[in-house]
Amino acid sequence: MAGPVDKQRQRPEFRNIGLGQILTAYRLPLAGRVSILHRVSGAALFLFLPFLLYLFSQSLTSELSFEVFKGFLSNIIVKLI
Repeated sequence: MAGPVDKQRQRPEFRNIGLGQILTAYRLPLAGRVSILHRVSGAALFLFLPFLLYLFSQSLTSELSFEVFKGFLSNIIVKLI
């Protein structure tokens, strides 16, 4: 017969991982990274949609405001974003 076990087996400990650990510890293939970036860009568009609609409505109020937005959007940095 086996005697009482003084030492119990160590069980693995599972913890929740954060976004930082996912980005640094896991080596995702290119398709995985593109998928994550696609989701982030979609979420950003969804969150900024009310602001974009406000800007659109402001550009439709007068010709002067349309010209101001047209000049702003002709900037190369704005085109890249």
